[in-house]
Amino acid sequence: MEEILRKGELVMEDKKMNIYQKIQLAKVKLKEQGIKASGKNTMSNYSYMELKDFLPKIVSIFNDLNLFSHFEIKPQSVDTTEQGEHIEEEKGILMILNSENPEEKVVYTMPTAEVNIGVRKDGTGGAQPIQNLGGKNTYIKRYLYQNALDIAEEDIVEKTPAKKVEYISKERADEILKSIQNLGMNEKQILKYYKLKDFYSTPVELAAEIEMKVFEMENKMKKKESEEIF
Repeated sequence: MEEILRKGELVMEDKKMNIYQKIQLAKVKLKEQGIKASGKNTMSNYSYMELKDFLPKIVSIFNDLNLFSHFEIKPQSVDTTEQGEHIEEEKGILMILNSENPEEKVVYTMPTAEVNIGVRKDGTGGAQPIQNLGGKNTYIKRYLYQNALDIAEEDIVEKTPAKKVEYISKERADEILKSIQNLGMNEKQILKYYKLKDFYSTPVELAAEIEMKVFEMENKMKKKESEEIF
């Protein structure tokens, strides 16, 4: 049976395949060779693919199938905001071309993101700009090849432990609640807006935003009272 499949595969390769058939066959060949993830994230305890794990194999397979690939990161569109600012977007682009018929090509794209290698939680440290640029290039290139050839790896979202939520103290919650009541603000409406059970279950990261809203309301009321006096 295996011999028959191999013969069928050879016949398929002998025919003039279009680019979609070649890419599909490249996926099959890559799966047959097998890939092992060598990258390790020790903090979140998961493995990930590095370019060296699959790119040499892809280059060899593409050579056999007369496929050519080209990767680059370049600006795409320039948008103008209402304030007259220009926003230049970057995209990673992977183009796979059929060398036997150069008009046939498939293009894969994805937006880029800033990379800050080695930056600590307090904002100190970090790599040189050129190293961050290299990191961005490596990340985007890796993800695009994985998308193009259906290279699967562990689900990083599932592997990454949930961030522990820190809540404000009872004293701080009491102060917020007291201020809201003194200003006559709608407690239930505020809780519903921020999706909170009560003010005592307010995350620290959210508390500052609520306090700022209360402060703004307090200033508005003071300004209104001042205008009424004069």
